[in-house]
Amino acid sequence: MQSSVRSQRFIRRFMADQYLLLSVVAFAATVILTRLFLEVTGYPQLGGQTFHIAHVLWGGLILFLATLIAITFANRGIYQVVAILSGIGMGLFIDEVGKFITRSNDYFFPPAAPIIYGVFLISVFVYLEIRRYQPVSTRQSLYTALEMLMQAVDQKLNAGQKTQLQAELEEAKQLAPGPEARQMAEMLHQYVAGYQAPEEGERSKLVKAYQAFNEWLKNRLGRVWHRRLLILGLGLPSLLAIFELGLLVWVILDPHQRSNPLIDGLMSSQEINSVRQIQWFLARLTIDAMTGLITLAAAILLLVRREHLGVDLGIIGLVLTLTAVNLITFYLDQFKAISNSLFQFGMLWLVLRYHRWYLPPPHAHQPLETEHEAR
Repeated sequence: MQSSVRSQRFIRRFMADQYLLLSVVAFAATVILTRLFLEVTGYPQLGGQTFHIAHVLWGGLILFLATLIAITFANRGIYQVVAILSGIGMGLFIDEVGKFITRSNDYFFPPAAPIIYGVFLISVFVYLEIRRYQPVSTRQSLYTALEMLMQAVDQKLNAGQKTQLQAELEEAKQLAPGPEARQMAEMLHQYVAGYQAPEEGERSKLVKAYQAFNEWLKNRLGRVWHRRLLILGLGLPSLLAIFELGLLVWVILDPHQRSNPLIDGLMSSQEINSVRQIQWFLARLTIDAMTGLITLAAAILLLVRREHLGVDLGIIGLVLTLTAVNLITFYLDQFKAISNSLFQFGMLWLVLRYHRWYLPPPHAHQPLETEHEAR
C-alpha cells in the first residue's frame, strides 16, 4: 500500500520552470499594457447602451483556449503557447478584480492594485520554488527522459539535451528499485546513444537572440562598468529613499517646514486623498528607507570589492523592495509602482547576471580580474 501511495506523488514536468516564467512574464506584460492602453485611449467600452463586454471575458476565453490546446495536442512545443496564453488570460482576468470585490463595480478601487501585484508576486514565488533543485528519483528521471524523447521524435533534441537525457537515464538505472525500471532505462539509454542530434544552429530563434544579447551585453559592459552600473542603480535610489524619509522626519520635528517646496513636491507626487492614504504613504517611506539601507550597503560593498556579500545584499534588498515597498506603492499610485517594478526587475536581472558571469562559488578562490582585463 505504501508503494502505491508513493507512485502517485507528483513529478515536476521537464522545463516546467521555463514554461512558468513565460506565463509570469505574459501575465505582467498584459496587466501593464492593458492599463496603459486604457489610460491612453480614455477607457473605451466595447458594447452599446445595454451591453459592456469587459476584458475579463476575453481573459476567460483565452484561458479556456489554453486549456483546450493543452489537453488536445501532444507536441512539446505547444506548452510554450499554452504558457503564454495562460499568462495573458490571467492578466486580463485579474486586471478587473476591482469590479468584482465592490458592490459598485469600481474598476479604480484602490485596494485592487495591491491585490493584482500580490497575485503577481505569488506567481513569481511559485516560479522560484519550481525552479529549485528536486531530489533525484527513478520516476523523476524516467518522466524527464520520456518528455525529452518527444523532442527526439520532432528532431529537436540538440547535443546538450542529448547529454542531459543520457545523464537522466544513467541516474534512473542506478536508482531503479526493480529490474523492470532498470530494463526500461537501459533500453532508452541505448536508443539515445544512437540518436543523431541536429546542429546547435537549430535552436529556437528566441533562445539564440537572448544568448546573443547576453554575449553582446557582457562584452560591451565588461566587469568594471557592470559593477559601476550596479553601484549607481542600487545606490542612487537608496539615497533618494533615505532622503525622503529624512525630509519627512525634519517636517515632523519642525512644523514650520511644512510649506517647504521640497515637501510640497513630495506630497504632490502622490495620489493622497484621505487620512488612510497618508498613513500608507508614511509606511511606504519608512519601509522604502529601511530597504534602501540594505541596497545602499550592497552598493558600498561592491564599491570596495566585497562582491559576494554585496551581490547577496543587493538581491535581498531588491526582492524586499519588489514585495513590501511596491505593494504599498500600488495602493497609492499604480503607474509609479509599475515603472518602479520594471526598473527593479531590470536591476535584479543585472545583479544576477553579474553573479553568474563574474563571481565563482566562494570555495573557488579565483583571483579577481584587474580593471584592464575586465575592459
